[in-house]
Amino acid sequence: MARDSETDEVPDLVGRSDEYDALVDGLLHRRDPALYLYGPKGGGKTFLTRHAVRVLPERTTVCRLTCIQYDIQYRVLTALCNAVTDSDFRTGYHTAQLTSALTDALADQDLVVVLDDIDFLLLNDGTDLLYSLSRLPQQTLRLVMLSAIHPDLATELDERIYSSLLPSMIYCEPYTEVDVVHILNTRGHDWLDNEVTDDAAASIAATTPNIRLAYHWLTLAGEVTDGRITEDVVRLVQPDVRQRYHAKLLAPLSAHHRLLLDAIELLTADTEPVRSGAVYDWYRERCTQTQTSPLSTRRVSDFLEHLELLEVIRVEYHYGGHAGKTRSIWLQRPC
Repeated sequence: MARDSETDEVPDLVGRSDEYDALVDGLLHRRDPALYLYGPKGGGKTFLTRHAVRVLPERTTVCRLTCIQYDIQYRVLTALCNAVTDSDFRTGYHTAQLTSALTDALADQDLVVVLDDIDFLLLNDGTDLLYSLSRLPQQTLRLVMLSAIHPDLATELDERIYSSLLPSMIYCEPYTEVDVVHILNTRGHDWLDNEVTDDAAASIAATTPNIRLAYHWLTLAGEVTDGRITEDVVRLVQPDVRQRYHAKLLAPLSAHHRLLLDAIELLTADTEPVRSGAVYDWYRERCTQTQTSPLSTRRVSDFLEHLELLEVIRVEYHYGGHAGKTRSIWLQRPC
């Protein structure tokens, strides 16, 4: 969890002025009980939100949660209670008690809740959480939800919950190549000591609009040279960028997620796609070799969904037959 009492400098926004205005307007003027930001991964949604909340009155508490970690209703409610009360809420409370504590706290203070990567929460009991939040005092609560997966939140919620939220939609278009070059040239000196040449920035921008991926690409390039980062250096490290990027995405997750991705990388090295059954067989064999207790088939299925939400893998689903639901899996290669 991050509390926005932080004083670290936030660099200027690039290519997001309209989205910024819409988000600030929604937060300040309270016309909408909830705001929903949709856009591609690495498209600046988290960064945009960090910028927007800095204009809020000082008395406003901002609680930013990544739903990769806060992926169930209880964890979110506990975090929110800890953010706005003097009590220490951990385990042992009923969700009704947590909701009641939040309601009492919101009687005399404003709270902005930012749920980043809300798709992970929606895999579990996120719909229950959103309904609970929609019933809290709307005069003092604002909800901001960020997604890279679901363009329309209405398709993920039943009508009763969606009508309670009535979120205002803000769409973040992918960064243009010009935007990416500008960001790399202006922020590159914050990320590393090397000078980044125009041709290196242009080469990355032509390959991906994902700023998070571009960051890892640049930092990897900076590790192999003490001089300027040129297009040649960028191309030299390109084969290793995907693994660096995927490792960063999986950092908050479990060792079992890493084992599953290892299986997919190995099995798709020669041919794609690979079936989920083959992935599970490799995973169980590896668990035996490392004396690790394997997860159930159901839990492995959940973890594969996590990899899909991270866009580390691409999946096609097949239904029917003796195996029920199976998957064809491709490894995503973002650059």
